[in-house]
Amino acid sequence: MEGTIVIAIQLAAGSVGGTVIGSILKNLSPGPAAGLVAGSAGGVMGGMLLQQFGVAGVTRPIDMQALETAMLLPHIAGGVMGGAVLAAITGAIKNSAEA
Repeated sequence: MEGTIVIAIQLAAGSVGGTVIGSILKNLSPGPAAGLVAGSAGGVMGGMLLQQFGVAGVTRPIDMQALETAMLLPHIAGGVMGGAVLAAITGAIKNSAEA
């Protein structure tokens, strides 16, 4: 169950990151729907990369009995960053193909 919660958090954080980067940097915006999809996928990939590299807080399992916000912050940060990066890459490719 803890893996499902972590993935849901990374999906949500990634979609936020993809949407925010699209609204801030208009030239890298893939569009609203593509920003959500790319952001969600990037959120999960960002969380997985942080886990592979052993970033503090991401590698330890989440204790569902003592769930604290501090335990989720690395997953949220990885999701937002991964979502923003993948959405920006998607937007750059999309916009260069249109030009």
